[in-house]
Formats: sequence, C-alpha cells, structure tokens
Amino acid sequence: QSGMSTLSRNWVDAIAPAAAGWGSITWDREIQVPIVTLDDLESKHGKPDYVKIDVEGLESDVLKGMSRQPDLLSFEFHNFDIPAVENCLSMLSNQSRFNFFILEPYKFELPNWVGREEILKRVGDVPGNGTSGDIFVRLR
Repeated sequence: QSGMSTLSRNWVDAIAPAAAGWGSITWDREIQVPIVTLDDLESKHGKPDYVKIDVEGLESDVLKGMSRQPDLLSFEFHNFDIPAVENCLSMLSNQSRFNFFILEPYKFELPNWVGREEILKRVGDVPGNGTSGDIFVRLR
C-alpha cells in the first residue's frame, strides 16, 4: 500500500500494532528512491506558497532540509508519537500559529489558530491508538 510507504524502520515498528487492525498492510519489500531537500526544490522551482509533508515518520528530517519556512505548511502526525510532533514543532518559527484536523471529515478541529504549546496539548489529547491527521502551520 503506497500510502504507507516509508524510509523509517522505527516508524514501521511503532505503527505496526495499530496497523494490525487496518487490513493488509505489510512492509515486505524495498525500493530505491531519490531524495531531495525542500531547499533543493525551492532553488529549482522558487519559494512555495504551501508545503504538505506526508512522509510516514520522517517529517522532522524533511523540516531539517528547509531553511526558509513557507507561509503555510502541513505535516502528518500520529498520536502514538507525540515526541515526534514536539520535535517538528520545535523546528518552526516562533511566529507560527497552528491548527489541525483528524483524518476525515477534513475540517479544522480548533475555531482559532493557536500557539505551539496549545497545539501540542490538543494533538496529545486526540483519542484512539494510531489516530492521525495533519497539523497546519502558518506564519503570522
């Protein structure tokens, strides 16, 4: 299932218990893929208005390859790995504001954009093992 492909063995190990109830998800083969940084892409195509990061466990690695934060970005989170969310949030501008949605029905959970500490608390309070969604980040 390509939607669950990852370069992170740690992510596979962490999500495997939750994935057991999701049907026929297996990580039983490897392929080689080219890797570029967001800075590489920006130098080739210009500064993006929006960046969506959905890389199954390597979100912080992607953010490390970004020296200029776009006005809007989002990254996937899983509530079983709040330390990873905290790590990603720590790499973003102090001027950032945050909101999030849980997968389906794709609507913001908060009526207002909030600061780093509040979004971390709110995402940490999401019920269910393996629940995921996207955190949206915008610069003020």
